Amino acid sequence: MNEDTLVFDKVPKKQKIAYAISIAGTNLLGTIILGAMLKYYTDFILLPQLLFGIAQLIYSIWNAVNDPILGYLSDKRIPREGNAKRKPWLWFSLPFMVAGYFILIIVNPSWNAGIIFTILLIGLIAYDTGWAMFMINRNSLMASITNVDSERSSLVVYSLVFQTILGVLAYILPFLFLTGDVPIPVIILVFAIVGIGSTILGIFGIKGIKEPPGLYVEKEPINIWKASKGLFNLKSYYYYIIYSFLVGAVGGTQLTFMLFYIEHVAQTTGILAVLASAIALPVIFISYLLIQVISKKLGVRKTLLLFLSICVVGFIGLLIVSDFWLVLTFYMFIFAGTSAHWVLSFPLAGDIIDQDELKSGNRKEGMFFGISAIFLAPSTAVLIFLYTVIITVFGYDASLPKTPEVILGIRLGTALLPLIFIVASIFLLIYYPLRGAALLELKEDVKRLYDKKLERSEEK
Repeated sequence: MNEDTLVFDKVPKKQKIAYAISIAGTNLLGTIILGAMLKYYTDFILLPQLLFGIAQLIYSIWNAVNDPILGYLSDKRIPREGNAKRKPWLWFSLPFMVAGYFILIIVNPSWNAGIIFTILLIGLIAYDTGWAMFMINRNSLMASITNVDSERSSLVVYSLVFQTILGVLAYILPFLFLTGDVPIPVIILVFAIVGIGSTILGIFGIKGIKEPPGLYVEKEPINIWKASKGLFNLKSYYYYIIYSFLVGAVGGTQLTFMLFYIEHVAQTTGILAVLASAIALPVIFISYLLIQVISKKLGVRKTLLLFLSICVVGFIGLLIVSDFWLVLTFYMFIFAGTSAHWVLSFPLAGDIIDQDELKSGNRKEGMFFGISAIFLAPSTAVLIFLYTVIITVFGYDASLPKTPEVILGIRLGTALLPLIFIVASIFLLIYYPLRGAALLELKEDVKRLYDKKLERSEEK
């Protein structure tokens, strides 16, 4: 089978690997930014943590502006014979991501706080602009090349496996270099080496992605207002947005808050701190396999409910314990629980895109991911801001010994705050509209639509 032909039931393994490598490289930059920068800027660059939180909120406003615009511009492009629609955007995204990453890591604690704040904001905005270009168009392709939930989740699992293998660095490096007394030039050098390697992998992965012809039936550019209105007429879209905001915020800040919790609550640094991140990785791999197997039996929604309930147990445990090994055990529950979201939220999104296409006659993945980002992109920034407010209220100061009040603040910010988010997301999933007979009917209608697309592609 030629990998450039339309394949709606089975995606070639070579393509799954190309998608996986592309995001494994680029996502490593984002994982370092999201997981390590709060600790790096507060404890080493000595920027007040509340200023870091404010920078996160400001840049999240930029998220709300650029994602729908980029999504619309991507959907608007009408591919001509021999030209791709999404892939050029993948290439264009790399310079923004790489520039933003290097701007963020090259700072000096001797500089004025206002200058450091400005550099932080510029780096975040530059990186996020490239990341939005990349993710909107990559996800759009992944949602279009198959309509089968198991294949959509398989694409995600391939990506997550590669991300996790490479993510060993993203988990270990912060614990190794940011929980002790390491010279700043050494930290910058390590981060720079990671940045160069990530860029090379991103280039290699994007080059391998194929954009098959026949995916798009539009002959005229999509109207942005009509496209937006169509999405907001879907009840399932509202549930998806609120659910994804809550769980995405928790999943995206695990490493960020874990750095503080492990060092100050569990009072662990050095090799044991690295062990905390290393042990989590096999748990995540096993979770990916279990999620794939269980979701085929229970379906996407019920599997999410099961694993998020495990996540609840983990956060309740962190509210109570301080012993390192118990902390590590409960973190395993959390990593397992949030892994289900990263695997299965994409099939949820694909179903809504399919539902919208059936109603509107146009496939608008770019608009879907772009408009969704207005609400989803700020999720981690909001949670980080709330976290910085909590630890500030409880007296956190990087240069001072950590009092029992400070320890309590870190515990509440790391465990209670995410716990509230997860419990709320579980209630949303219980009443999610696309379930049971409604979902089965949607799948049947989409199958007929895709069969027609395949017939048109074969006739050309």
